[in-house]
Parts: sequence; C-alpha cells; structure tokens
Amino acid sequence: AAIATAVPSPTPYPSPTPMPTLTSYRSPTPLPTWTPYPTMTPIPTATPGSPAGTGCQYARNPQPVNVNDMAAVTLQGVAVRFRSAASLNATLLGELNTGIRMRVLSGPFCADGYRWWQVQLEATGQIGFLADSNLTDYWIERATIIPTPVVSSTPTPLVTPVEYISFVADRYTINAGECVIIQWDVENIQAVYYQGVGVTGHDSRRECPASTTVYTLRVIRRDSSEVTRTIQIIVN
Repeated sequence: AAIATAVPSPTPYPSPTPMPTLTSYRSPTPLPTWTPYPTMTPIPTATPGSPAGTGCQYARNPQPVNVNDMAAVTLQGVAVRFRSAASLNATLLGELNTGIRMRVLSGPFCADGYRWWQVQLEATGQIGFLADSNLTDYWIERATIIPTPVVSSTPTPLVTPVEYISFVADRYTINAGECVIIQWDVENIQAVYYQGVGVTGHDSRRECPASTTVYTLRVIRRDSSEVTRTIQIIVN
C-alpha cells in the first residue's frame, strides 16, 4: 500500500505595510492682485509747417495775468502787436511800447500757438487783443496799482508799426532721433527766407537733425538791407 506524503503547510503572506496617512496640504496663499499701470497720455506735438492750431505751445507758463488785472508791457515787450482779434492774421491796430498800461477784459484764448488776452488800453480806452509771451520772454505783466476802470472812448492812433523779427526754437539741445519746432514771427519787412527758401512772416518748421545744425532766417528790410538770424540745434 502506498504511504501518504504529508502536504506542507502554506507559508502565509506577510501582512502589508499600511500606507502613511496623507497630511492635508495647506491652502496656497493667494497672489496679490496686479494693479495695471495707468495709460500714458502722449505728449502733444506742434503742427509742422505752421504755428496754427488751438494750443498755446509757443506761450511760457505760468500765465502772467488774469481777467480784471491791470497789466503793463514789460521791458521785453517792446512793440507788442495789438490786434483786432486773437489771431496772427487779424488786423494790426498798432504796437505797444514798454510801460503802456491796460486792463485785462477776458481770456486766455489759445490761437496760432500763442496765449491771447482781450484788453482795454488805459490811455485811450481802445479794446483789442495781444499775446502775452513766447518761449523765452513775457510781453505783459500784472501792474502794481489798479486804477479806476477805463471808460471807452474814440480810439486814437497808436505807435507807428515798426520792424519786428522773432526767431526761436522750442529746444536748443536734443538727443539723436529727436525733433524740434523752429518758429519765426516777422512783420513790416519786404521778404523773409528760411534756409534759403522764401516763406511767410508767421510760420514754423519741424526739424529732426542727425547732428548739430545751424538754421538761418534771412530778412529783407523795407529799405532793402538784410538781417540774418541763426539758431544752432545741438544734437547729443
């Protein structure tokens, strides 16, 4: 008879190692809210070829007078043009010399690149308009004594118009790639030439020199003599 062989007892599987308990993650700290930068307002540029426009880009800041002030022509304001309206093309009523006093009636008005005021002359009562400054000088300023308001009367002739020449730039030193506005204002002459080309008496040009450059304004006077004004633009 066969002898039974004992069946070996099975080796038990090892107990599984328990998984580690999951530690809950901390909620992430929210990122700060991004504040957008404000939109940059572009700097207005002068209209090339002419000072015409609605801005006061050729006036100095701040303004030298206010409405109801008594004002007077400054030492720099010799022969300030006195016109029928706030425009370089308005009728020229005369020219006002240093010390002439006036009351400011209204304004300011921006026209042809200048800041204009309506004024009434103390001596004659005549009403008209004048610009108060250019990029370098003030032509009128507030007077120290305010007399009784002027009573309107019949206008009397003013100073006989005389020759006037202004040749300026909004900047005289620039970096490479930048531009400048060169402007001239000439009256009571025969002819005027900018860089050798005939131009009107009230005009401007936008120039973008690559290197330091001299610009020339040649004026032919009424007596046929000549006068030359120059501006040097330095390019860094």
